[in-house]
Amino acid sequence: MVSSCLACSPSWSPDGKKIVFQTNDGRNDDICVIDPDGQNLINITNTKGIIEGSPSWSPIENKIVYRNQYSAIFICDENGNNKTAKGSNERVIWPVWSPNGRKIAYHVIMNRKISDDRPFFQRISDRKRVEFL
Repeated sequence: MVSSCLACSPSWSPDGKKIVFQTNDGRNDDICVIDPDGQNLINITNTKGIIEGSPSWSPIENKIVYRNQYSAIFICDENGNNKTAKGSNERVIWPVWSPNGRKIAYHVIMNRKISDDRPFFQRISDRKRVEFL
């Protein structure tokens, strides 16, 4: 069972056998995976001094997307292996997979009024803006 830490932003694996979430133990924000019964906790990022958050599980495979404090988006396996960074020159938060697992939507924090911030879809492969919501 997860104890003595804050757990937030949970996302179920497609088969319902795992949960990925953001955790904060008072010193660090990391991404962890756990069984629904609280067993087999794995910290898949374990990076000191770097804030990671907003994990989301791919609906079609065992891939997880999350972001860090430097606005990089990462995709990795459920155990943290095969990590790929998808850099961004913009401040991004809340990455989530599309239902078919081919795109990731995320919110871009722009240097404008909050009312002008808009999430948009972006293809993983070519990083072109596809559509505004």
